[in-house]
Amino acid sequence: MIEGQMSFSKWFVYEPGVMEYNAFHRLQERLVKARQNKQLANDCLILLEHLPVFTIGRRGRGENLLVDEDFLVSRNIGIVSTRRGGEITFHALGQLMGYLLVDLRSNDLTIERFLFMIEDVLIRVAGDFRVECRRDPKNRGVWVGEAKLASIGIAVSRGIAFHGFALNANNDLRPFGWINPCGLKGVPMTSLFNEIKIPIDMEMLRISVKKHVSSIFNAELTALPEISPDFLQF
Repeated sequence: MIEGQMSFSKWFVYEPGVMEYNAFHRLQERLVKARQNKQLANDCLILLEHLPVFTIGRRGRGENLLVDEDFLVSRNIGIVSTRRGGEITFHALGQLMGYLLVDLRSNDLTIERFLFMIEDVLIRVAGDFRVECRRDPKNRGVWVGEAKLASIGIAVSRGIAFHGFALNANNDLRPFGWINPCGLKGVPMTSLFNEIKIPIDMEMLRISVKKHVSSIFNAELTALPEISPDFLQF
C-alpha cells in the first residue's frame, strides 16, 4: 500500500496542550475502549506535551535506567510503565507527543505499514524545519545521522492501535543521558532546536504534523467533539 491508496476518512484531532502523563494515559484508555466499542466512530490524532517523566515499554529492563530513583525524585521526575512496545524513554515540555488511535483493520493496515507511515510523517515534518532525517531498519523512529530525533512506540488491542511518537523539538536533552534511550547504549539524542539552533514554534510544529498526517493517512482532520465531564472523570 502506498500513499493515496487508503480510502478517504475523517479523523478527530484533539490538542489539550499540556497533560501530566498518568492523567492522559487514563484518558487514552477510555478513548481506546470507546473506539473498540464504536462509541467513538473515528480514528484520532492527539497532540500534546507532557510534564517530565520517564516511560517504560513492555520490553523495558531496569538496567537501562542509569540513575537511582532518589535522583529522579529530587528532580520531580516520575517513572511510569506503559502498554506500548519498546524500552525506556523520556518526555518533557518542548517535546511534541503524537498519539494515534487507529483502527488497523478498517484501514487495511499491518502494524509494519502503520509504523512506516508514522515515520514518513516525522521525516516530512522534520523536513519542514530544514532537518534531513532517515530511517534505521533495525530501530524504529527517525534519525539525524547517528542521533535519534523521534521515538515511536505503539500498542494494539482488539485491532485498535494507540500510543504513537515523541518528537524532540525544544526539550532539554540532558535527561536522556540518565538512560539508555529505547534500550540503545551510547546513542545520542537530538532535537529540532539542536539541529537548526532556532527555537521551534510548537504551534507551527503541530500544524506541520497535522498536514502530513492528513496527507499520508488520507485523513480529513476535524476537532474532536466536546468530551462529556463523565467521560473525563478518572
